[in-house]
Amino acid sequence: MYHEAYLAKCPRTLLRSLKPLGKELQKESLTSYCWRLAWHHSLKPAVLFGSIIDPGKSSGFLVREVATCFNSMTRKTAHLAERVSQLVGLSMAAVMPMTLLHWSDALDPSAHGLIRKTKHWCPLCFLDDRKSGLFYERLAWSLEGVEVCSIHDCKLRKVCLHCLMEQPYVSSNVSLGYCHHCRKPLGDRLVDKVTQSWLESDKGFSDLVFQQESVDGRMYSHRRLIEELKYLISVRADGSLVAFAKEVGFDRRVIEKWIKGEARPTALSLMQLFEMYDIPLSEVLSGQESIYGLCIKGRLPNLKRTQHRKRFVIGPYEPAKISDGRLVALASPKPEALDSAKIMRKVKVYLNEILQGARPPQSRKAIAIELGVSAGFLEFSFGKTVREITRLYRIHNKQCEMGRRSVLDGLMRDAVDDCIRAGRAPSWRAVVEIMPAKAIKRFSFAELSDSRARAISAHPQKLASEAIAKREE
Repeated sequence: MYHEAYLAKCPRTLLRSLKPLGKELQKESLTSYCWRLAWHHSLKPAVLFGSIIDPGKSSGFLVREVATCFNSMTRKTAHLAERVSQLVGLSMAAVMPMTLLHWSDALDPSAHGLIRKTKHWCPLCFLDDRKSGLFYERLAWSLEGVEVCSIHDCKLRKVCLHCLMEQPYVSSNVSLGYCHHCRKPLGDRLVDKVTQSWLESDKGFSDLVFQQESVDGRMYSHRRLIEELKYLISVRADGSLVAFAKEVGFDRRVIEKWIKGEARPTALSLMQLFEMYDIPLSEVLSGQESIYGLCIKGRLPNLKRTQHRKRFVIGPYEPAKISDGRLVALASPKPEALDSAKIMRKVKVYLNEILQGARPPQSRKAIAIELGVSAGFLEFSFGKTVREITRLYRIHNKQCEMGRRSVLDGLMRDAVDDCIRAGRAPSWRAVVEIMPAKAIKRFSFAELSDSRARAISAHPQKLASEAIAKREE
């Protein structure tokens, strides 16, 4: 009875679970955990990876491709993590920290170029593991941008010092910490120390591995990223998306898609953007801190308010002078504000004339050239009106196209009729000889050909039969 109660609470699993090793920046990767799991059960890693966890994979999969599937943030990674959770009886909350799945909601889940395909390791970390008797590989080592160990401040290695050979991610010949080719230990003290600049360049990638506790119990969310990006644009560019994109060197359309939620930034793009202002990526997206709070605390000295353009404000630039509840005087408005207001009125009148039919609809670019402003300014200041004019412009173009087509069809019908009455077949040469030269220059070959086919198919069969009979006589 006790056995049944125990099984109901803790169901049997196919494999005995092991405790994941490491914490914070030294967290174990999922490939390393599965490697240890295979040796613990006296299984070859190729059998565990290719037959039990992900059936159908060959042993060559363990050389380069295994980390891109197991340690990343893709849908495949989520499926494999859930599979490992079922096999060993661990919760997903215990398996997910061994991957980058906690970033899947905030960043681009495709993760192109995020995981490296050649194995790297820290010799000093393996030397410490050898003393403790528990070898494991860190998740940070599999990231493409990580070149330095955050604990020992030394450069990562990718070849064995004894045989100078690269290592597969998972080996079926030796256990963790040993060379696949010469079977000698990979840990030693012959390391290359790095400078402070190397450590700073790896700081952003370290944030990817370090998983902060979220304030609302959820992982890093895309909604929080959108809010922080909007605030960053308001601080640096006074809300101007064009000015902010020019400052950071990104495409305006890409940042606009991030803010609208139509696309998610890649890890490399977001790290480059946040590193420009020394913003801690993990703290901000987890909700532990905000960009506004970091500015108040003085932790972001590089983030200062910069106005790239003047807002279109009409009115005094100084507060009104009031004495005893009565208005005494008003400061005169700035010349820039008056010029901006004049431009705004001019654009508004021009757009209203198009909507009322006083002017023909035009494209956004043509309107901007006519008024001497940019197309981005029109979209930013008169977005709804400009979109309505664009819709009218498309309708106008379609109507013009129909009118052009009707004119061509009328000329082509007359030419076909003349050919048939003259007893000639309405061939391409005969039609071109009859049609006016201006019409042939005005219309393209495709338009003339389509119109001739329509005219012949719609022509009465009687006239066609009479022309054929007259030709036979």
